[in-house]
Amino acid sequence: MQFPAELLNRLFRYGYAFTLQRDGALDLVQQACEKVLRNPPADPLKLETYLKVTLRNLYLDGWRKQQQYPLELFAESEHVVDSEQSVEQSFINQQQLELLLPRLSPQQREVLYLWAVEGYSTSEIAAHLDEPRGTVLARLSRIRSLLSDLPRDAYGVRP
Repeated sequence: MQFPAELLNRLFRYGYAFTLQRDGALDLVQQACEKVLRNPPADPLKLETYLKVTLRNLYLDGWRKQQQYPLELFAESEHVVDSEQSVEQSFINQQQLELLLPRLSPQQREVLYLWAVEGYSTSEIAAHLDEPRGTVLARLSRIRSLLSDLPRDAYGVRP
């Protein structure tokens, strides 16, 4: 079985969304590909989905083994974005991303990746992660909140 370069690039970006490290993302892609080569999916048309789930599970297993898997608590009164339109109107430039990504949990980075890079809707992300849509909306709301807290330059513009 050979993996197309385009698929490997998408997997690398997905892995990078978790690790924020080039080498870590490459390791995840390699491990996922090795695992899939040993145990290929029953349906070859679902190869990419199978690889992404494998990559995600490898990452989360690594965090659990290191006892560093972050716990994310959801407060009942927390503000939740009630419309996909308001989230999709947000704009994040490269400098903002560089400041924002280290502040996000792995789960938030995954949601941001699926939404901003892959172009999934919040409903699609919820289905992909097998989580309630409200959880995805809450994570996007937190991302927007962190984005609004980023420092501004002397002219009042965020870098």
